[in-house]
Amino acid sequence: MAIISERDYARKVVLQGKSSRDTRVRDIMSSPVYSVGLDHTVDDCMRIVTAHRIRHLPVVQDGKVLGVVSIGDLVQRIISTQGERFSICRSTSSDDPRRSRPRPLG
Repeated sequence: MAIISERDYARKVVLQGKSSRDTRVRDIMSSPVYSVGLDHTVDDCMRIVTAHRIRHLPVVQDGKVLGVVSIGDLVQRIISTQGERFSICRSTSSDDPRRSRPRPLG
């Protein structure tokens, strides 16, 4: 199995001055393909894309590709989760009467 990405196209066609019309997919596709299953976590996926310096992970079950997770999807989820945690921490700490309140400047 192999995969072709925008990066493959840019590096192996555009930057080498080749013609799209004359270039075969087999000449620019990347292999091996790293994939994940439905039970993998966001952290698992981040470890894989980081370790292998890839941007896309096919999600596979029973030999069929169900979808593709991109590094952008993963980063967005991590930021969203951290934002939720920050909001919870912030609301919890603002309920603490011992917490000093900010004073206006001047």
